[in-house]
Amino acid sequence: MAKAKGLELNEEKTQIIHRDKGFNFLGFNIRAYKGKCLIKPHKQKVHTFLKQIRGWLKKHRTAKPEVVIAALNPIIRGWANYYRHFVSSKTFNDVEDAIWKAVWRWCLRRHPKKSKTWVKNKYYQNIGGRNWTFTTKTTSRRGSLRVITLTRATEANIIRHIKVKGKASPDDPMLRDYWVKRQINYGKNYFSKNTKYYRIAARQKWIYPVCGEPLFNGEELHTHHIVPVKKGGNDGEENLIHLHKACHKHVHGAVRPLRKA
Repeated sequence: MAKAKGLELNEEKTQIIHRDKGFNFLGFNIRAYKGKCLIKPHKQKVHTFLKQIRGWLKKHRTAKPEVVIAALNPIIRGWANYYRHFVSSKTFNDVEDAIWKAVWRWCLRRHPKKSKTWVKNKYYQNIGGRNWTFTTKTTSRRGSLRVITLTRATEANIIRHIKVKGKASPDDPMLRDYWVKRQINYGKNYFSKNTKYYRIAARQKWIYPVCGEPLFNGEELHTHHIVPVKKGGNDGEENLIHLHKACHKHVHGAVRPLRKA
């Protein structure tokens, strides 16, 4: 058995496989197609994800539409963001179609005595030129009505990884502009375009205005209310700013108010 620095390989978990046959790893299927290696979402993991969505809908047959959207949106976004960097376009379309069918069945089960036209008019609207968008109205913390929609898997832009140029090191001060540009380009694909959070980041020029560091430098990102809600602040774009997690904690502990971007 092969050994490396005194560590033995686990025979049950270690095997040699031809690239044309492929293998599964961390939710992905890695396989060569016509000589080209492609990384795709593992089919079984996709089925498991859809089973989770369907299971939640069956368990919450009488939930309000806003509860459905609030519960499923983070799940769908998180799943799509995990797979968006690989060959996932077809899978995203298939998943989006499957979720649409599951939600439609949920709507029909909720109103068994109503016509399909009635159900469609109650739960679906044309949003951004896209028909049959699961939509509802809810009340914001300030008491105003707002429209919320169920997110689609295809809203997550497929982002191909761009190789680092040569032997460029993030520790090289001469290459600061190069790394900042990479981080900004990543940020522009992080949020769906024309959304509130995208516009907030663009207004900040994709940097944290206090320290000047790029927003997307690997740290966890938080969205902060400049004027706290308890002091009359709202959820409008003009009152929101993206911060790094550590900076967010610092702001809440600071005496001086945060300036706008």
